[in-house]
Amino acid sequence: MSHTAQDPFYDSMHGLLLRHFSKFLCAAIVVLIFLGGQVKSHEAGLAVPDWPLTYNQNPITYPYSEWTGGIFHEHFHRLVAGVVAMLSVLLCAWVWVAGAPKWIKSLSIVAVGAVLAQAVLGGMTVLFHLPVVISSSHATLAQTYLLLNIILAYGLSKEYRRRRDAAAGRPEPVSGWFAASVVLILLVYAQLIIGAAMRHTESGLAIPDFPTTANQWVPSFSDEQLAWVNDWRFEKSAELGLDLPDVTRGQMLIHFAHRIGAVVVTCYILFLAWRAFKRSAPASIQKSMGLLVGLVGVQFTLGATVIWTTRMPLITSVHVATGAAVLAAATLLAIRAYDFAGEAETAGERAESHSPVAVG
Repeated sequence: MSHTAQDPFYDSMHGLLLRHFSKFLCAAIVVLIFLGGQVKSHEAGLAVPDWPLTYNQNPITYPYSEWTGGIFHEHFHRLVAGVVAMLSVLLCAWVWVAGAPKWIKSLSIVAVGAVLAQAVLGGMTVLFHLPVVISSSHATLAQTYLLLNIILAYGLSKEYRRRRDAAAGRPEPVSGWFAASVVLILLVYAQLIIGAAMRHTESGLAIPDFPTTANQWVPSFSDEQLAWVNDWRFEKSAELGLDLPDVTRGQMLIHFAHRIGAVVVTCYILFLAWRAFKRSAPASIQKSMGLLVGLVGVQFTLGATVIWTTRMPLITSVHVATGAAVLAAATLLAIRAYDFAGEAETAGERAESHSPVAVG
């Protein structure tokens, strides 16, 4: 029978509350990413043209009656971002006061630095009028911030504590899975970066049909295909009252790169899932792969639906948030595949230092 050693942090009320709080923060970040998607989907990035104020007023007391049109999406996004930043600072202070492991304390500081940098990038997107590089960096850093908090939440979890304590004696057979999961994280990251570039270069409908590409199964990106795309955009603009200016071949290539990335990520996840169930991977790995298969299936469907609905804002924003969820699930897979053997001795030393000294 396995026995879990006493741990003054994980067995405390602080440890219990922090476990729930860290998960809540991760969920709040996904919501924030969705709201950021709404800002872009409604082209509301400059609806509030100043920063950090809102029309030269305190953002917190800015009258609700003025939250109209794009102002609602941009201002609400800013307020939620402020709340998430404060929650991150609270989590950082809390893990230090509660005596969490050193690596969790250090990572919590990095997470606070990330969210503050994210706030500055968000302000710069407004002050510099939405430059592609800054806007794309703002979107990518949001994903990085989520990744950091997924690791923090896992480090505060019962599963981490159990695996760490068991690692020295009988580590789980996860050989090879960590490297495979890191490759997955890199692939998802690349896909998210391309997706951000696609959105901020206005390439979301540079190829307006799916599964065909500019009305052909084999894309050539020829002048004829480019003309077909721009004719389609002109007709849709007149039909739906949209503003769809002509696109370039470069925008078509960015969009197509995102489609190729989606196929690569999907196939790799399906391969890993086949490997996990074929070779009877540990239950935690199989659970993560099941989650990833479900998420990537939803994400692929959402991507197609974005095209079919001519970038309906709500669907597009859900697509962005689901991409973040795929990255989060890939991160969870990597953590579950990590060998915690090196952690067990440190944990034992910490528990021993907090135990009463025997006399006699």
